[in-house]
Amino acid sequence: MTRWIRQARPDAVLTLDPYAGAPRYATYRLHPDHRAMGFAVLDAVYFRAPGPLYYPEQRAAGLAPHRVREVWLIVGDHHDEVVDVTRTFERRIEAVRAHRSQWRRHPDLEGFLRQRAEQVGRPHGIPLGEAFKRLAPG
Repeated sequence: MTRWIRQARPDAVLTLDPYAGAPRYATYRLHPDHRAMGFAVLDAVYFRAPGPLYYPEQRAAGLAPHRVREVWLIVGDHHDEVVDVTRTFERRIEAVRAHRSQWRRHPDLEGFLRQRAEQVGRPHGIPLGEAFKRLAPG
């Protein structure tokens, strides 16, 4: 992650919320691999990528430290941003269908995803919404 951030030098990074769970403790949000990825990305964003003492071999190879301005956490219960995803919803369905190991047999994947997006968007006057927790590592 540190190498990628230093190479790509992004303004924003999107990752899974490693703190997901409370207040609902939804089982799918507690997957160890999801939490591990979220923690690894946050460690890279907050400490390793901007830290000049981390991975000196990367600096020697010309990869300078980089500070990401925003991190957007997905699949959590602590969101503070809702984005209108109406225009990209069909692409989302295609992307989720490509994740065959978990969604191949869902009887109504599009209906399931649409219902969730409608529930997220409704309180904000958005037809289809996606919720995020936005952080500013600054």
